[in-house]
Formats: sequence, C-alpha cells, structure tokens
Amino acid sequence: MIFIGDVHGKINRFLSILEQYSTKRVVQIGDMCVGFPGVVLPELRVWHKWFAGNHDNPEVCAKHPNNLGRFGYIKSDGYFFVSGAWSIDAKFRVPGVEWWPNEELYHHEMEAAKRLYLDVKPDVVASHEGPYSIITNLRTNWPGPIRETRTSLFLDELLKLHRPKTWVFGHWHQSWQREVQGTRFVCLDELEAFDITSYSTIHQTDQLLK
Repeated sequence: MIFIGDVHGKINRFLSILEQYSTKRVVQIGDMCVGFPGVVLPELRVWHKWFAGNHDNPEVCAKHPNNLGRFGYIKSDGYFFVSGAWSIDAKFRVPGVEWWPNEELYHHEMEAAKRLYLDVKPDVVASHEGPYSIITNLRTNWPGPIRETRTSLFLDELLKLHRPKTWVFGHWHQSWQREVQGTRFVCLDELEAFDITSYSTIHQTDQLLK
C-alpha cells in the first residue's frame, strides 16, 4: 500500500503519481484542496482513496466517490484513518472559500472514532495531523512553538490507548521518520509517497520536476 502526502491543489502532479501506482492501493492523507476555487479532482480508480485535511471543504469532499469520510477503519487493508486538522493560518483565509469551521472532527465524532479505534486496535494509522507528542519533534518553518490543538491532542489520546506498528501523517510538509516506543511514525512531505511494505519513501515533487 502507498500513502501520499499533501497535494495542495497540484492535481495534475498527483494524477501523474497515481499513474505510477496504477495497480496498487493508494491513500492520499489530506490537503487535496478539494472545494477551493479552480481545484477539480476527477473520479479515480476505485482502489485509489483519500481523506480530507484542513485545506479541504468537508462537504465537497463527502460527495467525491473516492473520499473515505471523516474517520474509519478499512478492514480489507487493515488501516484506521482520521481526517482534519486545525489551521494555524485560518485568520488569513476566507471562510467558506478556503477555510471551513468543521475542518476538525467534532467532539461526538472523536468519541465515535475512539470507540472504533479501541475495538479494532489497528496495526496502521493514517491521519492528516500527527499526535501532539510526536509532532513536537518536528522542525517547522512556522514561527513559535507547535501548539496543542483539539486534533493533535485527540490523536495523542488514541496513541495512549493503543500503539499501532505504523502511523503515517502529513500536514507539516516534512519528510521525517522516527520509531518511538515500538511505533514507526512517518511524516510525509508534499506529494511524497510512502510504501508501507518496504518502508521506503519517494519525494515525488522532486522526481516529477526532473
């Protein structure tokens, strides 16, 4: 299975990456920018899936045939996913055009997700944001410390309840891996692909620009 990092409206590049993995199961982990003006994501192969980040319109995402939804467990592939994140730059974006108040899961969704997570105890987790205790190890270009958010703290709570073998996330635009207490955490850069079967990454942005 292949996981792909933030797209940020670069749909043509994303589609080119999918062609490289035309026969493999692919999951894109948010910030497609679906719902932004001028961003159109066509219907994909049925085994190519994605879920929303904080730079996506949740209502438009829900109507796309390849969108997985807000959270869930894909039993056939053995991974649990959680969409959304808090936008640190929300005050600079236009509400209803490039920012939406339901970018993070609501409380009742988090409670339902937690119950499902405990029930399935997945080996693999994919999320847009990362757990707070993990993302504090990242080096970011944003001034100031990494803040606690509802989503990052919720993901930390899931991590304390059950430690998966692998946790893949995006959002921070970094290529980074670290094993912490038996869990391999993988942060993907924009358009970076991660093959979970070999634990190898390909920075697709650089490759496609050659």
